[in-house]
Amino acid sequence: MTIFRNHKPKVLHRAALLLSFLGLILGTPSRLSAQLPVPQPVWKVQIVPSPPVPGQKAVARLTVHLPPGYYQDADSTFLNANVELTWPKTQVLDVGPLRFSAPEKRGSHSSFRGELQIDRTFILPADRPEPPSLAVRFSYQICQIDGVCLLPNSQTQTVSLAPVPSLKAALPPPPQLPQNSVGLLGWMLALASAFFGGLILNLMPCVFPVLSLKALAIARTTQEDRRRRRTSSMRFAVGEIAALLALGFVAAGIKQAGGTPIWGGMFQIPGFVLALVAIFWFFALNLWNIGPRWAPSFTSAPSSDFWSGALKVVAAAPCTAPFLGPALGFAFTLPPAGILVFFLVVALGLALPDLLLAVFPGLYKILPKPGPWTAVFEKAMAFLLAGTALYLTYVFWQLSSSTALWWLLAGLWLATGVLALGEAVVAHKSALVRRVFYLLLLVAVVAGSLALLNTSPGPSTPAQETQKTSASRLPAGWVPFDQTVLDRDLAEGKPVFVDATAAWCATCLVNEAGVLSDPEVRQTLTDSKAVLMRADFTRPSAPIAHWITAVGRAGLPIYALYTPGHSLPHLFPELLEKGSFLSAWHQAFK
Repeated sequence: MTIFRNHKPKVLHRAALLLSFLGLILGTPSRLSAQLPVPQPVWKVQIVPSPPVPGQKAVARLTVHLPPGYYQDADSTFLNANVELTWPKTQVLDVGPLRFSAPEKRGSHSSFRGELQIDRTFILPADRPEPPSLAVRFSYQICQIDGVCLLPNSQTQTVSLAPVPSLKAALPPPPQLPQNSVGLLGWMLALASAFFGGLILNLMPCVFPVLSLKALAIARTTQEDRRRRRTSSMRFAVGEIAALLALGFVAAGIKQAGGTPIWGGMFQIPGFVLALVAIFWFFALNLWNIGPRWAPSFTSAPSSDFWSGALKVVAAAPCTAPFLGPALGFAFTLPPAGILVFFLVVALGLALPDLLLAVFPGLYKILPKPGPWTAVFEKAMAFLLAGTALYLTYVFWQLSSSTALWWLLAGLWLATGVLALGEAVVAHKSALVRRVFYLLLLVAVVAGSLALLNTSPGPSTPAQETQKTSASRLPAGWVPFDQTVLDRDLAEGKPVFVDATAAWCATCLVNEAGVLSDPEVRQTLTDSKAVLMRADFTRPSAPIAHWITAVGRAGLPIYALYTPGHSLPHLFPELLEKGSFLSAWHQAFK
């Protein structure tokens, strides 16, 4: 006997399963926080002299030992706001200001390395009714010498100032902090940034070509049964999650080998870009009904949705989104297990729309039904995919040479002709004709591959040549990125604006065309007398990679404004909007 004829319990059950799964992932940091070795400072408090003599000056001294390879910025505004040595007002007299030990200066950048000492004088009253206590709060954000900054953290301690025979008895032992003391709240904020960054990544320009494939797949499945729709969306989501986890394993491997992982760094490899050119070009041909319908999202094979989801991740790799850059910057400071957790959370954010369609297939009802418009939309999306292939061809040219570019274009032209004629030849009754066709196709593939290998750029371009090439493509008033020049300009008190971009970063190009090239924005940049520096990361560059990680990011685009009196740059959002950009620019100079 059927007890429930209403399907709402099933819907609630699916929602509960999805929320439970997300909760399981987001709750992981509470277990990892005792395992992942994120280095933190070790500090202690001393009273000089000890015990303090009533009516005479004494010093409360906070000594911070920074972990090897890390530094704390010597920004006086930040330190004065985040270090507290306080007593109840009725228990001490004449409390002095905070005094910091001398920082180490390198160029225009001042920082504390190794040890930081903070003093504050005070006088105990002679007739105090009870021994006072000293409350210590130390907030900090340490950074790697050649790497990213960790999340801000804070520690507190209370010290009794009761007269005792010796300092050793008066003070508790220095706190032995666990190696990872980021705290659950810090973990949750970082993971929330990763999740929402992955979700917003669905709206970034680099993902649009693959979203067109998903839109076509949805348009074709809206008339099918509920189970088919659900499994299609779930396979697409699994493809996204699997591909991002694969990238996570690659990033973890690079970190384990001592390297610095960069989000989108695979687009600096000509062979990888070449493969994407071929994939997007043949997808466009499929939509134009040229060649066999083998591409993902065009067949009924269970694997087609999976590979479409994986392709979406590959297309999204050159871009970062709001929230995503800082989250990945923190993730890349963690050991492999932590990196994988962050990549999984990013994957869940990216796949959330497809997971919702899988859990709630009723959402398909709000989508337009298939009709004559589908065929028109399909042909329009073919032009979008073909345009993506041509854009990636331009990127390949930037990474290789003009000779390799011409070989690539010739290969695409030949492949298009082969596919156009291939179906007719394969259907031919003569076995000899088919064999000759296969032989010619094999020869063309081998010859084209050898030609491209022989015209590859080979060893990386020398720094001087790369800088010269970058300078030749710069707009008027811009200079190529140079860390030495940046340090010199900052030491001279000049404001500097750094635009980190690349030919393979679609979001960078959209920002450049829509905001940075705007006449009003250009005039504002000129009037500010700021040095305009462009860091072209199209090809591998160790100085630019070090600068990217030093500002706490892990991918492009990055827009950083250094102003006099501030050791840390102001970082603009990844996706620029003219009004908010100009407002933030003027605010940074106040």
